[in-house]
Amino acid sequence: MFIKVRRDTLIILFLAFLLILSGRLMTYMAYASSTETDQGIPISGVIIKGNDIVPTDSIRANIASVGFRTGSYIQGDTLITSKRKVPISEALENARQAALLSTIPGTSVTPIKAADVKLDNQTGILTVTVIEDFSMVEVKET
Repeated sequence: MFIKVRRDTLIILFLAFLLILSGRLMTYMAYASSTETDQGIPISGVIIKGNDIVPTDSIRANIASVGFRTGSYIQGDTLITSKRKVPISEALENARQAALLSTIPGTSVTPIKAADVKLDNQTGILTVTVIEDFSMVEVKET
């Protein structure tokens, strides 16, 4: 009454079992590592490019005050912060203006003359590219 099973058949069945098990495991891991939440896509970071003199912390603080900070998220075409809801286009313009107002710490010198702000809606990363121009900076002597 014994069923004769060859060794190569057992190996093939065992490999099929491992393949199915690993497929299930990969599916669960992909679900667990997804970035989208029920609320939307969270703002995951701010990348600042092109600055030489103005510290990135100064620019990042100004951008965070506009709403692009930890805890904020994108839902559709709206940036939702802890205090308000803002359309993405308006939030990007506010971030651009905030980057232009960044100063060298301890002074009132604002050398940033142009800024380009782009938001990746898939990852939640805001990229700010600034251009500093010291030829137009007005420094008042006292």
